[in-house]
Amino acid sequence: METFFIVMKDQAQPYMGKRHQSEINARLEAERLARKEVGYKFFLMKAVACVSVETPPVTWDKGEG
Repeated sequence: METFFIVMKDQAQPYMGKRHQSEINARLEAERLARKEVGYKFFLMKAVACVSVETPPVTWDKGEG
């Protein structure tokens, strides 16, 4: 898994922020947003793990006749 960072506003939002490949770029984006939206807090989130479930394959047995 590749680590990535997301900046999130401390308020319900209908979308996830843009993925940043480096922490420094995410910090710069958080600062930009904080200056743009004075009074709001922004969190720097780091992906630490990933989980997924594979769909089991469909198998057929030959019937009689």
